[in-house]
Amino acid sequence: MLIRKFLLMATFLLGCSVTWADDAQARQMVQSARAIYDADSLYAQERAFEQLYDAYGQAHSYDLRLSISEELLTVYRNYGAYVKNHVASFLEESDEKKESLYRKLANYGDARGKRLYGQLLYKKGEMSSGLAKFAEAASLGDAAAAYFMAEINCYGLGVARDAERAYEWLVIAAQRNYEPAMQELAAIHWDGDGNWNAERNQRVSAEFLDKAIVLYSQWKLADSGLHAELQTYIESLRRIRAEMQSFIGYDTGKVIAGFYPSYLALRLSTYSENEAGLRARAYYIKSQLIKYGGTYHLAGLPNIDLSKIPIRLSVSEPQWLGQAKRSFTSSDSINLQIDVHVENFSDITDETSRWRREIAINGTIAHEMAHCFLFCKYYHIFNSDYIYRKQLVEGHANNAEYAFVNTVYFYQGMSAERFAREHCSVDYGNYFRWYRNHCLLPNGTTDWSVIEWHERVASPTGEGGKVRTLVPGPDGIFKAPFLFR
Repeated sequence: MLIRKFLLMATFLLGCSVTWADDAQARQMVQSARAIYDADSLYAQERAFEQLYDAYGQAHSYDLRLSISEELLTVYRNYGAYVKNHVASFLEESDEKKESLYRKLANYGDARGKRLYGQLLYKKGEMSSGLAKFAEAASLGDAAAAYFMAEINCYGLGVARDAERAYEWLVIAAQRNYEPAMQELAAIHWDGDGNWNAERNQRVSAEFLDKAIVLYSQWKLADSGLHAELQTYIESLRRIRAEMQSFIGYDTGKVIAGFYPSYLALRLSTYSENEAGLRARAYYIKSQLIKYGGTYHLAGLPNIDLSKIPIRLSVSEPQWLGQAKRSFTSSDSINLQIDVHVENFSDITDETSRWRREIAINGTIAHEMAHCFLFCKYYHIFNSDYIYRKQLVEGHANNAEYAFVNTVYFYQGMSAERFAREHCSVDYGNYFRWYRNHCLLPNGTTDWSVIEWHERVASPTGEGGKVRTLVPGPDGIFKAPFLFR
């Protein structure tokens, strides 16, 4: 009776038609699946599952379909056990080449298959269908899908923002031992992040990070290179945990007036000042900037791909902390590069100077990145002979830097005037103030109609903003940091 019930359910799930069924062809497909099958190979198991799935849909006779359904179920169960023990879901990204597999797994009722199929649909712009698959996967117990549901609700990615619902999904993902969910809970409780309705609780934050470290440490990845990167990543989490411990219960205002390092500040502090470290910092900084584009004066600008932008330590230039360089390969494309002059930042002598240097380096990266965003749409306001060039270009970047420093290091407690006095030269402080007086809306975000007007005035032909394609230069494409989301 149970087998028959399963067969009826499978018939419904697979959506098979028996009108054109062919037992001979189905048997050939079964033999092909058996020949392919290898219990020690993920790829072989996936191919065998697909072959048996298709064979079931092809078969006509009841006995053959029953036999295939039993074999299919066995292969599926073995495959699920293999995935559980050998596939780290925190590393998984959907693969367009496996769309057929994901669809079949999803139709078969597999939670992971629904999640991966949902990712593909989401990437292809089929947001409502993708979100529906995420929700199905999460309701069936998939931890990564629950995490995605948390982010979707938190940031309003296709649904209305709902902080309470987002937090509920995040807790569910953590209860299912999903490592990134543990980290996110550590971050939002360290910050007291209102976007998640999370209270600031440093000790709870540390406990979640401890759990994340334990879970990550249990993995032994088959790829030695990936495993080495995972170990490096775990070590960075341990360094964040050590930073946390030094601040738990501590009046951080004794370091710098009004100072409170966010989780992102702690993370950035674990990276070196060599080019690899600067690149890792840049990815996390960019993620922060685009996550809240209005706050960081980027909402009217095209996104940029950091993998196409070299970030370099540069030769000594006493007058600069950083530089964003551009060149146009045509009227429609652009090359970009960011230089950071770490030799020009103040030396470290104590805890205060250490954090001032951290703020300066990461604020500089945010500043130069804001230039890169602006470069990709507005060309003529960068003309050296345009009278308001500095006020617009540096004013914009300084305001993006201010929002970053204020959010990441001062818990929104640093006034604009304090930033102008303490973090800008006299000239740049004036550009910063001018931009705030002339280019901001009442809600504090950039009024892009003002920037557009200046672009047209600065253009010899009256051309307005024009999105240019960012293309890689001779250095090629750069790899994102391990586990970066």
